[in-house]
Amino acid sequence: MLRDFAKTSPVTFFSLPIIIIGLLILSYFLYSTLLTQQIEARSKYLDRQVEISIDKIDQLIREFNNEIPFIAEIDDFGQVFDLESENAKKLRYRIQNLSKRYGEFVDTLFIYDESQIYFVDVDEHENAEEGYLPLANSSYPLQFSTSPKIVHLKGNKSLAIIPTSSPEDTNKVYLAALINVFNLIKSESKHQFIGDHGYKVVFSENMGFRIAHQGEQVDSDFGLIRKHRQRIVNDLLEHQKGELIHSGSNRANVFLTIYHPIEIFSERYGLIFSVSDKDFIEPVRSKLQIIFISFFAIITLVIVVFVINLRDISRNTDELEKSREGLARALTILEEQQETSRDGLIVADEDFRIISFNKRFANMVEFDEKLIKGADSRLYLDSVCKMLEDPAMANELKGLIRMNSVTEVQEEIHLNSGKIYDFYSSAIVDETGHNFGRIWAFRDITDRKNEIAELKRAKERALEGAKEKENFLSTMSHEIRTPLNSIVGFANLLLEENPREEQKEQLLPLKYSADSLLSLINDILDLTKIESGGIQFEKIPFRLNEKLQRAHEVFAQSAKDKGITINLKVDDTISSHFLGDYNRLNQIIYNILSNAVKFTSKGSVEIGSKLENSDGNKETVLIWFKDTGIGIEASKQELIFKNFSQADSKTTREYGGTGLGLAITRMLVELQGGKIWLESEKGKGSTFYIRLTFETTEKPIEVLNENADLANLDGLKILLVEDNPINQKVAHKFLTRWGADVVVVDSGEDSLNIVREKNVDAVLMDLQMPEMDGYETSRTIRSMDGSYFKSLKIIAMSADALGDVKEKVNQAGMDGYISKPFDPNQLLSILANVKKG
Repeated sequence: MLRDFAKTSPVTFFSLPIIIIGLLILSYFLYSTLLTQQIEARSKYLDRQVEISIDKIDQLIREFNNEIPFIAEIDDFGQVFDLESENAKKLRYRIQNLSKRYGEFVDTLFIYDESQIYFVDVDEHENAEEGYLPLANSSYPLQFSTSPKIVHLKGNKSLAIIPTSSPEDTNKVYLAALINVFNLIKSESKHQFIGDHGYKVVFSENMGFRIAHQGEQVDSDFGLIRKHRQRIVNDLLEHQKGELIHSGSNRANVFLTIYHPIEIFSERYGLIFSVSDKDFIEPVRSKLQIIFISFFAIITLVIVVFVINLRDISRNTDELEKSREGLARALTILEEQQETSRDGLIVADEDFRIISFNKRFANMVEFDEKLIKGADSRLYLDSVCKMLEDPAMANELKGLIRMNSVTEVQEEIHLNSGKIYDFYSSAIVDETGHNFGRIWAFRDITDRKNEIAELKRAKERALEGAKEKENFLSTMSHEIRTPLNSIVGFANLLLEENPREEQKEQLLPLKYSADSLLSLINDILDLTKIESGGIQFEKIPFRLNEKLQRAHEVFAQSAKDKGITINLKVDDTISSHFLGDYNRLNQIIYNILSNAVKFTSKGSVEIGSKLENSDGNKETVLIWFKDTGIGIEASKQELIFKNFSQADSKTTREYGGTGLGLAITRMLVELQGGKIWLESEKGKGSTFYIRLTFETTEKPIEVLNENADLANLDGLKILLVEDNPINQKVAHKFLTRWGADVVVVDSGEDSLNIVREKNVDAVLMDLQMPEMDGYETSRTIRSMDGSYFKSLKIIAMSADALGDVKEKVNQAGMDGYISKPFDPNQLLSILANVKKG
């Protein structure tokens, strides 16, 4: 057979050995590649395991290094020697807890001065033993150093000496920790599985290499030749990590070794993970060999089958020339495809004789004659045109049907039956560009058009609903803001009347509570603005720690009523002047703090701030709210940040709330480029963290009443147009206090009579009034003849908060807008500018 094949195909015959050799090389390359990938994957795995161990060790050491100075700052360690002091008992309790917490590497903690020692020793069962000794009886070299110092002892242990007193203190107290770094590294690395034939080795400058753990099936000693040992030592001392493939001590095994440096208490250490080839090669070697053999066998079998059948293929090459039967089959397939098409199709030649059509076209309309192949396609297409609703479109379509150019045509046609079709026509062109036919396609798009029309109607209904919602929210906002204007206004008036200190302590929380209430009312409005993308953030100077202090004052009484305390811990290194939207910040703070007080029945709430990063004119701060309340289980922590959601229905029944506060809070934080998250445990409390970045500024912050002595309105004649009697009193009180002459009217018609006398300098215009509102009144004033009416200052004062109020104010010809409840300083500033001209 091969002889016959060689006669018919000599080139292929001589190529066969080359192909086989090439396949062998390819198989070996595949084997080598897979083996290399296995080694690389194992190396990455070991590298990650070492990193995990070192990260845990580094985190534990950092916590220890940070906690000792922190405790030293808040506690006087010298009190530990006062056996009767209550503070000393609390301090010793904290020191014992500290020893237990870091018992993995701290054997004993010492606090000592020049004459005596207090020590705490914790055994492996976390039982603490404490006592006092004269300094002279100490068996350890406790030293008096003004800076942290490490003293190496015999074996694995070292003594870390940390001064806890400032240089100016006369009675200096020191803290020393007896540490065992080897045990720490050994303990943290035992959790990482590297295999049953591997080693975990610890290196230090003083102890050299020491084995911490070894696999259960180790059958050879871990050994390094001199050059490999020196390479690892040099890299670790230079704080470099690395990897090494080397033989073991008996040369029978190959090891993959990964090592990373770590610095602990100013000492250089290294953690080394080493695995035998029995762990990282043997498990896959047999599989790779099977793959190699299977691959080669399959390819060889294919070649043999190909060679055997090649002679038969060559004998039947004449069948390739028999294209007529294949062409007929292809035409049948094409007709089947036409039948399965979504379109009604008809195909004709260059003389418009029908070549083919499908049932969808045949059933489209009732034709005058039966559809047959070879008939004139224009007769049937004209029948379609007769069914069109629009006669002009019918005539146009007839003309398009008779076109025999290469132009493509697409139109949408409507039949009398109510059906709608997408009509498409295209020429059939061969490779030379010759036009030898045309195809017409009719796709029924009635359902799609009806769906689009329904979607448009649904959209219109949704827009109407949104408009109704906006109108409702605008009305609700106006009706609530109007009485709030009175509350905030009278609070501001009372604050300006130099109240007694105890009155001021009551008025300030009243004012800020009213402001907070206004913010809470705005929650639902804010949600609408946020969802529509219409919210904007102002940049106004403010003091962050002052905002936290005021929040503390607002909620102090409600916390006291519940028998809990609110503690404030602020970072004084935070800049005193930030630029940002402090109203939104207040909203964030009040939302979280009110929840903390609400859900805490015993214990305390803590408010805190910390400067995390300072970069030029920007500072990143961390704000937290920690409570000892009911807590939130982990599976519900993401739910509370969703709209109208709380941890469970029981919470809603017991504590109330809409579930909007935290949802809006997260949106406000994230829209300012910040982040909010929480840590919580069911039954133990929650801590909410907020990270925000603010611009710093040297611009002074405006204080309430600061401008009141700098500007007065003596001689300024003001027309106040306001239909609410209480709001009339609030505004009138402020205006007369500033020295203005005020005329008050309660309708737009009455204001026009006053303005016609040309005896006022400015108009404060309410917008929503019966009969003639503020917009119509302003347009009427501007339409009066004379320059006085064109230049008269008209300032809108309104409780409207949604929609395009400011734009409508401008269109009505008014000169400014101030919202209710109004800010007295803002109103005074506007009117002072009017007086200046």
